[in-house]
Formats: sequence, C-alpha cells, structure tokens
Amino acid sequence: MLIIFGDGQIAQLPNHIPKDKTVLMCYGSDSIKENNIYMQISTALKDYNVMEFGGIESSPDYDTLMKAVAVVKANEPETFFILAVGGGSICDGCKFIAVASMYNGSDPYGDLLEKQEEEIRSAVPLGVVVTLPATGSESNSNCVVTCHRTETKFSIDHPLLLPRFAVLDPSLSIPLPYGEMAIEVMETFVHVCEQYAKEWKHMDRCTESLLKVLTTNEQLEQTRTATKDAREDIMWVTNHVLNYLTAQSVRSD
Repeated sequence: MLIIFGDGQIAQLPNHIPKDKTVLMCYGSDSIKENNIYMQISTALKDYNVMEFGGIESSPDYDTLMKAVAVVKANEPETFFILAVGGGSICDGCKFIAVASMYNGSDPYGDLLEKQEEEIRSAVPLGVVVTLPATGSESNSNCVVTCHRTETKFSIDHPLLLPRFAVLDPSLSIPLPYGEMAIEVMETFVHVCEQYAKEWKHMDRCTESLLKVLTTNEQLEQTRTATKDAREDIMWVTNHVLNYLTAQSVRSD
C-alpha cells in the first residue's frame, strides 16, 4: 500500500483513484463539513461521480454498514471505489463494506466471519483519509465490527482488506482539541504496550522508540503546548502502531 504524507495531500486523491470509478465517501459525523476536510475532498474529486454515506459509529455497527453495502450493490459494485474519511472505526467499517459488497451469499455476518478464507474472494478497492490518528488501521488488513442488535463483535483479517493508499495530513488534526488528542495518544500507547509484551525481540526496540515519541508528545498535549511538529510525530507513530508489519507481531494466543 501507499502512504501519502504531508500537508495538503488530499489534493493528490485524483492521482490514486481511477477516473472511471464511482467514489463512495464514507464518514462518521458531519464534523468533517465544519472543519474544511469535506471541502478539500470535494474539490479534489470534483471530476468524479461521488456518493456519500455518513453516520458510521465509533464502534461500527453491522446493520449500519449493511445499509452502505446495499447502496454499492444497487449500483454495480465493480464500478466503485470506497474512500474512508475518519479514524480507525471508519476505516474498519469501510473494510467490511468493501468485502461485503462483493459477497453474494445470504449471510455475510456468519460466512465472512466463520469462513473468511473460503468466502472472501474479492473486495471493492479502498482508500483512506485519516482525520483522527490512533490505531494504524489504515495500514493493516484487519477490521473489527460490532452487531449491537445481538451484542456481539467480530473481526476479519484478510489481505484484500488492506487499503490501496492512506492520506496522512497532519494539518487535519490541528482543529482537534488537546484533550481528544491526548485520549488518542493513550489509546496508541496501549496498543504499543500490547506488542511490547510479546516475545518478538526485534519488535522490542521498535516499540521502545514508539513509546518514547508518544510519552514526549503526550506531555505536550496534556499541557496544551503541542506544536504542528508534535502532531506530525503523533500521526506517524499511530500509523506504525498496528500497521501491516507490526500488527503481525500481536499473536492471537
């Protein structure tokens, strides 16, 4: 996959999305329309046919995601490109939408969970614009989805869930309150510690470096003195937390 890092990189979207694709832009709340993110994406994709799906929850709900799947299936899934705009939850939800939209069975909840290798054969291509750094979901092939109706949660891990690209623009995190960023940094800290507790010696040095950067910038967030450079460091570190490489060091046993 490709990481597109830096200020103003949303403008690069047309270079990475085929011109003949219909873009399904998925997001959570309407806050992206209040902080210029929506306008930047709309400008970048002005020559595309863009459809929108909002309201994806912080713990993406299966029933909500299936509504997005219905939109894609009603309009030839092969012609779509999904653009996830948000944090880890939005990214996870869009990964599920990508595989469920190409699945023709009667029970995507059960089949995609229980028989992943057998049932997942294709997926709608997916790209990500990260607005809330925390988990590195934009750089791995795993997603976690909740079914609030049955009070269950499941995960899917398959190579086809790996996004084609992720836009990491540190300036998008500037409007976020210090308190919210501090929470995201702590979530990142926990994920790094999960890896540090494993027996992969080569990962110890990597996680120690990540923890050092996190603790330094966490202090800046708590004291409300974080700079743009600090937000850049946080975005890079969160991308490394559970990206495709480091996620493999988290054993299921």
